[in-house]
Amino acid sequence: MSGIKRPEQYHAVLKYILAQPEPAFEDASELHRYWGRPGGFGVHDEVGRLRTVLVHRPGDELKVISADGYDPEGGALVDKKEGLWYFRSDKPPDLPLMRRQHDNLTAVLREEGVAVEYLDRVRPELTKSVFTRDPFVMTRAGAIVCRMGPRMRRGEELPMTEKLVSLGLPILRTLNGTAVFEGGSFCYLDRTHAAMSHSNRGNEEGIRQIAEVLKTLGVEVVTVPLTGYSSHIDGGLVMIAPKLALVNITRLPYPFLGYLDGLGIRRVEVDPEDDFFSTNCLSLGNGTIIMSTGAERTAERLQGLGFKVRLVDISQLTANGGGVHCSTHELLRDIA
Repeated sequence: MSGIKRPEQYHAVLKYILAQPEPAFEDASELHRYWGRPGGFGVHDEVGRLRTVLVHRPGDELKVISADGYDPEGGALVDKKEGLWYFRSDKPPDLPLMRRQHDNLTAVLREEGVAVEYLDRVRPELTKSVFTRDPFVMTRAGAIVCRMGPRMRRGEELPMTEKLVSLGLPILRTLNGTAVFEGGSFCYLDRTHAAMSHSNRGNEEGIRQIAEVLKTLGVEVVTVPLTGYSSHIDGGLVMIAPKLALVNITRLPYPFLGYLDGLGIRRVEVDPEDDFFSTNCLSLGNGTIIMSTGAERTAERLQGLGFKVRLVDISQLTANGGGVHCSTHELLRDIA
């Protein structure tokens, strides 16, 4: 009669199924073999050739914004009762126009050879879901699901996680406890250095938890304390080419500028006369940058450096609180 009868027989079998920690989880061969990802998704930096982005086309969730919430002091419509939305206008969103503007943005991405994935399901009344940058941080090995800061954004995490899983992306961590952090607060400076902003949208615990994951990937983190009520680092810095950043220095602390100097990162400053969202742009990694209208002076500076700049009108999106960078999230970039 066959089968294991004695303990020593069982141990003799176990020697053939011992754990094998090498190669590491994020090794390309491992991701290919066990996650079906032959280079399908992954981000090493913010300046490699952009191949795939994730967006959300504005939907019915925006219909909750009503005209009776205008606050003349803030110059915006606000949810004074529950604080679940704001819109920087005295009129509610023009949803058909917002959709056309978003469609134009994705059309430009496709014209430049970028594949576009859509987050289709969002939770009702979460009016900032169009800003796909924030619910997660993308790495070369998978995604880190964030925990959104304000109540008006809490709840975006679940449909985003479902989407990432449907794409076959490993979830490396989900922020828990009292951690809060959002993707707009994160920036790869190069393949081995990342900046994370400490602000009302990213606390020390959120930074600590993300830094733990990045450490295993060989990425060193620098914490950047933002000024006042500034939310995200992409309002002050976006990488546009290897060792070159577009910056609004009025929104970055002086010691951080020295840190950039130490990494050999040069800076192009946005024109102070340009729109608030001028820094909030997207590098396609091939010498092309997508920016929102209102950044024409800064665009001229970049064109003078040899960049191709595609200006898009997303005024309805910026009125909702975000720019081009906020409205897109890289899923795949080539290694720069």
